[in-house]
Amino acid sequence: MIGLEKLRKRNDGICKKIIWVIIFLLVISTIVLVQNLRGKMKGELYGGADGYKIYYDQDLNTYAYQIFSLEGEKIDEVTNINGNLTVDEINDLVIHVIVSAGSYARQEWFYNRKTGEKSEEFFNVSAVNNTMTAYMEFTEEGKICLIIRDIFDKNTFYKEITRDFSKTATACSDLKEAVFLDEKTLKIEYFVGEDRDVVQEVLEL
Repeated sequence: MIGLEKLRKRNDGICKKIIWVIIFLLVISTIVLVQNLRGKMKGELYGGADGYKIYYDQDLNTYAYQIFSLEGEKIDEVTNINGNLTVDEINDLVIHVIVSAGSYARQEWFYNRKTGEKSEEFFNVSAVNNTMTAYMEFTEEGKICLIIRDIFDKNTFYKEITRDFSKTATACSDLKEAVFLDEKTLKIEYFVGEDRDVVQEVLEL
């Protein structure tokens, strides 16, 4: 009888250890599952490339995106975006994000995949080339000018171009076209005067 009692106690001890191991494994599995769910974006994968992913939530009619570094690490994540979302790779290093509510209502910003830097916000960008951008803007005096600058640091390059632009409610509508021909040259077509005549010009930066 004493031997049976010892055997029973030993079996009880083994059962308790097995139960604790099972509980431990369940806890670890739950933690991993929760972390994985937190890491997932809500909505279906809508598009993407090496540097970004776009998601669309059909129930809420909203977009979200993730930006990744050159090493594949997540740089930024933005959710619940209302409006049309576009994400483009300007080159291997620069990602361009556009949120649009119409032709002349675009908010735009950029990411550097190497440094992880996010640019300031721009409105209605007309041209982009590597790390340079061009856009129209109202000055403090109410005049319209063309801004050409480095995307991430205006101290690296910044230039204002003033012409006899037509006076319209939206500055960007005065610029018919803008194209970087190379790193140091920008071709523009713009409207001038009340008759909105078209002028073409090549700017050396």
